[in-house]
Amino acid sequence: MSVSNVQKKTHFLKLHIDSLGFINLKYFENFIFSNHLIDFAYVFKINKNFTKKNISIIYISILLFASCKKETTSGAVVNVPLPVTIATGNIVSGVHVSSGTVKIVRDATNKIFLVFENFSTDSGPDLRVWLSPNNNGSPYQEVSFLNAMSGNFKFELDASFNYSTNNHVLIWCKQFSVLFGYAVLQ
Repeated sequence: MSVSNVQKKTHFLKLHIDSLGFINLKYFENFIFSNHLIDFAYVFKINKNFTKKNISIIYISILLFASCKKETTSGAVVNVPLPVTIATGNIVSGVHVSSGTVKIVRDATNKIFLVFENFSTDSGPDLRVWLSPNNNGSPYQEVSFLNAMSGNFKFELDASFNYSTNNHVLIWCKQFSVLFGYAVLQ
């Protein structure tokens, strides 16, 4: 059992006096080792003739022991893939002032996101984010309602979104059929 593979989960101390007047001091630890929970309990029976000073010293010693942290890393280098930008484009104003950058990004778990950075647009009554092959809004794939008029945010794209063919990101007011802004992904 390698110490580096053991991860301490919890520990606690319980002190009570039993019916015979003995003081029972129990120290409990839970460890996770190779996905198995292992419980340890250390029990100290203290004679009732011990002074409060002796009990306090034992109690503090156990607390200090319990507070020691063990090394939990094995020293192995883990390569976590960074997000990969697949395509990017700058937002251009349509009928309303709009700006920012949009990106198609694949994260470390292979999920695809449409990412907005430094985004800003005017507010509107029924704004949507669409992917389309052009700027006129037909045909389109609706990504989401647009709830934020500024900032950084992202939308997850499932496999049904074709961002290669539909390489225009539109900020579209569906109620009045108005293009607020767009970006061409390259």
